Amino acid sequence: AIADLRRALEPHVICKPTSSSGALLVCGPAKAEKGAPFAGLTELRVMGRSKSAYSTWRKMQKKQVPLDKILDRTAIRVIVDAETPATAERLCYEVRALMVGLWRTLEDREKDYIAAPKVNGYRSLHLAAECSGLPLEVQIRSREMHQQAEYGACGHWEYKAG
Repeated sequence: AIADLRRALEPHVICKPTSSSGALLVCGPAKAEKGAPFAGLTELRVMGRSKSAYSTWRKMQKKQVPLDKILDRTAIRVIVDAETPATAERLCYEVRALMVGLWRTLEDREKDYIAAPKVNGYRSLHLAAECSGLPLEVQIRSREMHQQAEYGACGHWEYKAG
């Protein structure tokens, strides 16, 4: 999935070797003309995770569904940073469009929490895709949205505690 994404991004950005930051892919701005799809980007970072076998089993039990209905067993998160918050928001949709063209997505599993944030302020784009026949959850958000999701009122620790 990451190699596919890198190939799709490289006409628009310059991908750098990853460091020990835990990112699977780190990209910076390419010399782009004004009005290019990724104009205003300062950094794009892709993180990934695989749900543990226990978490997968627990979700199957809670929802009473078989394994093939658990679509977030593998997930990637794309975090974009840009010159302005408005540009970062626009870039989230650019990344989404790129991914929709790259993988088969499940339209009924797409959520736009940027246009319609959750009550707690959570903002992100979510979509479920199929990559090489396997489900892949994708979250796309700006650095500011990510900071709020991780450390603000909508932080995962608070969500799990409540």
